[in-house]
Amino acid sequence: MPPYIIFSDKTLIDMCAKTPVNKKQMLTVSGAAENKFNKYGERFIEAITAFLSENPDSVISMQSEI
Repeated sequence: MPPYIIFSDKTLIDMCAKTPVNKKQMLTVSGAAENKFNKYGERFIEAITAFLSENPDSVISMQSEI
């Protein structure tokens, strides 16, 4: 299932800006409530963690507010 089906664009942008790597951080993302975290959160955290590991020099420069 594509990410945009699970989370809104606003949530995905906020997630990219905040790059959460644990549950506490993920729950600070706009639109990522406990229920969605329980269903999908670990997969998103794994993807974010893998990206950060593969791209250690990446710069996250997006604003989290739309």
